[in-house]
Amino acid sequence: MSLEPYKHYKDSGINWITRMPTSWSIRRVKTLFEIRKRIVGKEGPDVLSVTQQGIRIKDIASNDGQLAMDYSKYQIVEPGDFVMNHMDLLTGWIDIATTSGVTSPDYRVFATRAPRFIHDAYFLYVFQNAYKRKIFYALGQGASHFGRWRLPRASFNDFLLPFPPKDEQVTIADFLDHETATVDQLIDDQLKLVQSLQVRRALSVTAAVWGLRLGAALPAACCRSYLVVGRSRSSSALPFSKKGRGSATGSSPMMACVSSASRISRNRESTLATTRSSSPRKSIEVNIATSQFRMAIFFFPVLVTRGARLLSLEATAYQPYSTRARFA
Repeated sequence: MSLEPYKHYKDSGINWITRMPTSWSIRRVKTLFEIRKRIVGKEGPDVLSVTQQGIRIKDIASNDGQLAMDYSKYQIVEPGDFVMNHMDLLTGWIDIATTSGVTSPDYRVFATRAPRFIHDAYFLYVFQNAYKRKIFYALGQGASHFGRWRLPRASFNDFLLPFPPKDEQVTIADFLDHETATVDQLIDDQLKLVQSLQVRRALSVTAAVWGLRLGAALPAACCRSYLVVGRSRSSSALPFSKKGRGSATGSSPMMACVSSASRISRNRESTLATTRSSSPRKSIEVNIATSQFRMAIFFFPVLVTRGARLLSLEATAYQPYSTRARFA
């Protein structure tokens, strides 16, 4: 999907847009949108919160996040309304409500004045782009170092917007929907690839530590450590196992390792018992070696956990691709 380039352009007169097609015009926000503030006056409706993942219904029963003493003073939001967190231009956001409810009286709720000339999705992209590129930030007031850099009502109403014909608004919005969906899918694919590479790297480290080739079964001591640390775990809680496998000797790699660990442990105990009875000096040396062996088994999960944390820190180099901005 692509957009045909325009043949003629003109100076936009807006500092954040250098040129625009000659068929476009410039309009102020207040000529296209109407700010609404309708207090609900009662408890009960869903409480909506604006996030960068969309407008979410807030779970006030969980006592998580900021809670209000009286939700009857919240303002009404209807499907199709724009809801904007103009109190924080650093981490705030704007989106279109898809469900009815109430939201904080500090938010800004507005709707289109003339829907037959305005395509909401196009202007949503324009407003979100103003957040991403910090265009609103330049018009803000307050204390930015306290996370309170707000956009005054007058500055918002006088904000200049590029205004193409409605059919072009629809075309631009559809193009951006398609392109951003494609980028999001590529990001998801890359995240899955990164997770797979992280698992492979962790297995490579484990294999190198235990002197194994990649793809070989994990050593018995590694598997036994899960039993030593957490004997109350069921087989389904063990790594690489699947629920409903039945006995520990199933086809699961981890269950096979656990079975091997148990067998090796029984053989080792039998050998140690024979050695203790033959010589007191050897018995003392064997007891020391046994204690060291058991301590190594006991602390192995701790070492693996520390190693996994280090791997996760190194993997943060991939994170910028997962948080790539949706707009230039």
